[in-house]
Amino acid sequence: MSKNVVILPGDGMDLDYHKPLINYLSEHGLNVFWIELMEETKPCSYQDLEPDNYCKYINDQLPSNFDKFYAYGISKGCYWWTVYASKYPGRIINLLLIEPTTMKPDLLREFELDRGNDFIQELYDDPSEVTREDNTHTALDVIVSDKRKFVPKCRTTIVWTSRNNKNEPYDSTVIRLKKQYENWLRLNGCHLKVLHVDDQHCLDQNPKNFPYIMRALLAAGIRC
Repeated sequence: MSKNVVILPGDGMDLDYHKPLINYLSEHGLNVFWIELMEETKPCSYQDLEPDNYCKYINDQLPSNFDKFYAYGISKGCYWWTVYASKYPGRIINLLLIEPTTMKPDLLREFELDRGNDFIQELYDDPSEVTREDNTHTALDVIVSDKRKFVPKCRTTIVWTSRNNKNEPYDSTVIRLKKQYENWLRLNGCHLKVLHVDDQHCLDQNPKNFPYIMRALLAAGIRC
């Protein structure tokens, strides 16, 4: 069985951010490879960040000996893994999504509106009329304006946390949206397991969570 792990981070999460987790997984015999978000490597156009091009970017980054691997995503990295797993499911042994708050377009729109990001409505309605300020904005535009259905076709595990990145409890709207996303994935044929952890959004910043994360990643039996 492959021991390869590939990490796609969230916005602003550089290699140093993930070093403690990478070191932990490596110490336990896993070969870990970290891929920087394309939108954080260079100026990107809308076309650069479209799903087919993003999947090509991931494939170009992967080591040649990583035919099969465990995929790990947190926050926005979850979206790109979801797209990839809809197109290349045979390469992923288990897909672990930590707080995939990018969800699908209509749910992402409501999620962002709930936390006061009103510009999301313009991106959702008519992206061609919006001036994109930076790569992060362009990537969000691509995600929320693409109404196609991207459902992982491999074994998938979601880990939801109880608090956001300000360490505040998620409100009832976000909890409802998360449940809707789970139901939508299952309805569309995703082989999904859902776990809940009482911790903040950036679950992988607390070393006490590393054993839990590794077991979820490897799809081992864990207590929920």
